[in-house]
Amino acid sequence: VEQVAQHVGYVTGPVNIEARVDGGGRVVLIELAPRNSGGFTTDIHHRLTGLDFRACVLALACGRDPKAVFRDSAPLTRGIGCDMVVFSRRPGNLVAVDFKPPVQPFVHRWQPLVQPGQRIQPLAQSNHIIGELLLVFPSLEIQQQIRHTVSEWLHVQIA
Repeated sequence: VEQVAQHVGYVTGPVNIEARVDGGGRVVLIELAPRNSGGFTTDIHHRLTGLDFRACVLALACGRDPKAVFRDSAPLTRGIGCDMVVFSRRPGNLVAVDFKPPVQPFVHRWQPLVQPGQRIQPLAQSNHIIGELLLVFPSLEIQQQIRHTVSEWLHVQIA
């Protein structure tokens, strides 16, 4: 990442990196962009590390040393974060989004983008997202267990 940033002359500021690991274990770069990450990425990072990424970027933009932000950082919570996009597989009018046990203790933030009564569509583009769910788990094992059972604890009610 540093080599790419230096090659294009980008030396100061945020960098968003999106990558996936394929079935063979290879990392596939999807995006490398000079901007903050979208969604709740900065919120989960702040929650788990104590580092306020937005404050660092603001300090840079104002000509201040962002290292002062690092010195004042302390984790708010220890754990494993997970940012999930919630969508529907079928069209209709949203009635409600319910989070059932066992996930409820791990919900840090739910940000609805659609209100009950509004029309929703199956996910085909970003404006079909119903909301974003930010979860914080005490361990990777619990995160994996909960993440792989989404259909058991997340229910999107549609009329």
